[in-house]
Amino acid sequence: MIERWLTIVLLALTVGFLPLQFGVTVFLLGQDDGTKKASGLVGGVALFRVLVAAVFVVFFAGAAAAMGDLVTDIAGTVQSAVAQIGTDISSGRHGLVNLFLIAAAILLLYYTGRRLRSVNSKSNSAAKGISNRVAGIGAGSVLVFSVVWAAGGMNQWILTIAGVSQLMAMPVQPPTKVFGFGLFLLLSSLMLLLPILFVFIRPESARTHLEAADRWVNGALRHVITLSLSLIGIYFLWIGALGLTRFF
Repeated sequence: MIERWLTIVLLALTVGFLPLQFGVTVFLLGQDDGTKKASGLVGGVALFRVLVAAVFVVFFAGAAAAMGDLVTDIAGTVQSAVAQIGTDISSGRHGLVNLFLIAAAILLLYYTGRRLRSVNSKSNSAAKGISNRVAGIGAGSVLVFSVVWAAGGMNQWILTIAGVSQLMAMPVQPPTKVFGFGLFLLLSSLMLLLPILFVFIRPESARTHLEAADRWVNGALRHVITLSLSLIGIYFLWIGALGLTRFF
């Protein structure tokens, strides 16, 4: 149980570590109605993860129902075997959960490899470019933009699904799973929420400090986080592979 909670926390922190989104949040906070626009960005990314989770849960529910219909037409040992598969599908404990975790690990290792080869100025320029693109639209439009933006990142899909699949696999009551998903949303949004919170706490000096933080995230901290993400990716790969061995 503790291992699954740790995996969920690590997945949430991993999916939330996006220096580009952090940079966009910082630039948005420097514009007119910046707090509203930055909040729209946070809300859009969170909404995307909620939609992904909903689709994933419905997929499992539909798969379980289809398997249940199939079970009624099969007798004997085969029926028992298929029934067990149906149970695994409905609870999220079968091999697909571990496959998502392995996919997340591979994606994370690939992402960290790209980060090692990236140039800081490119990330900063990209953040400015995206911020300028949404400068003339309202907070509601920023929310829609951020949903589409998040949907364009395959890492967001795989890591979010991996986190939700871990929650579904936990032998706990639905309220606990809802709490776990809320925790996942909070931790995965920390890099976007903290700049907004800082603006409320220190509005007079927030801009200077946030720009320095953006340089730090894309500078010295980048190498520390890249190493940490690599270790997390190796951990996910090990956990996923270990889970798959139980089916052989």
